[in-house]
Amino acid sequence: MIRIEGLSKSYENIQLYKDFNIEIEEGKTTVLLGASGSGKTTFIRMLLGIESYEKGNIIGLENKNISVVFQEDRLIPWLNVSKNIEIVLKAYLEPDAIQNRIEEILKLVELLEYKDCEINKLSGGMKRRVALARALAYDGELLIMDEPFKGQDYALKLRLLERIKILIIKEKRTVVFVTHDMEEASLLGDVLLKFEERPVKFYKI
Repeated sequence: MIRIEGLSKSYENIQLYKDFNIEIEEGKTTVLLGASGSGKTTFIRMLLGIESYEKGNIIGLENKNISVVFQEDRLIPWLNVSKNIEIVLKAYLEPDAIQNRIEEILKLVELLEYKDCEINKLSGGMKRRVALARALAYDGELLIMDEPFKGQDYALKLRLLERIKILIIKEKRTVVFVTHDMEEASLLGDVLLKFEERPVKFYKI
């Protein structure tokens, strides 16, 4: 269990979080659902330790390997598609296993034929799928996805959601999934938490 206890965070005298408490269940997909500006991305950044907070505790992330799909793609432009994924696999997989994993995940996101393509030749939606593939490929205990399906057409998004759900169940991943889309939330989530803004509160759906 990942527990957030008594979390408080302010921006320029605006109280974004105040004594905020939440639990994230291991082995399940917890969806943070809410409109833009409701504090979802800030919450993720605090979980990752890249955003400070005034008080509170985040318990249960100690020594966990975490893979992340940020709102920005954060791809390495001088590496091709395969190399952008390979870079997170080198530390723990042998070369043959790396290539098998890359091909498995690129097939999942429908980019296998682009594995040798330069990043700057991809569309925005394709770059987004490379970022998603990189996070899925890494064998982290916690997978965090912040609006991972933006820029995808509707039919493709549904296919991705179906395949990713199968993958995370098979690999017993703990997932935190940020979205503003109720359909995405209901298709992928086990636990749906609706965020409301200033100071952030939530209720289960």
